[in-house]
Amino acid sequence: MNKNQKIAIAAVCIILLTAILGATYLGGIMEQLELGEFNEDSQIYQGYPRTITDSGGRNVTIYKPVKRIITLTSDGAEGVRTLGAVDNIVGVTEMINKDGKEYF
Repeated sequence: MNKNQKIAIAAVCIILLTAILGATYLGGIMEQLELGEFNEDSQIYQGYPRTITDSGGRNVTIYKPVKRIITLTSDGAEGVRTLGAVDNIVGVTEMINKDGKEYF
C-alpha cells in the first residue's frame, strides 16, 4: 500500500467514526426528549395536547392552554367572549377596538 492509499483509508475511517458517533449522540438526545428528561422545564396540562381544525382545514395541535390571544375579526372576538377567555386577549384590530363594548 502506498502513502496515498493509507491516507484515504484513514480519512474514510475518521468520517465513518464521526458519522456513527454523531448518530448515536443525536439518537440519545431524541430519546431523552421523548422520555421527558427535561422535566424541570415542562409541565403537564390536563386535557392536552388538543388537536383542532382551523378555518383553512389544517389540523393544529395545541400542547398547553392558550394564554395570549390576538383576534382579527369580530367573529373571532365573539367566539373568544363566548368561551369566557376575554382576559387572555392581548391584541385586536382597530375596528374591534372601536366597537369593543359590543364584544367585551
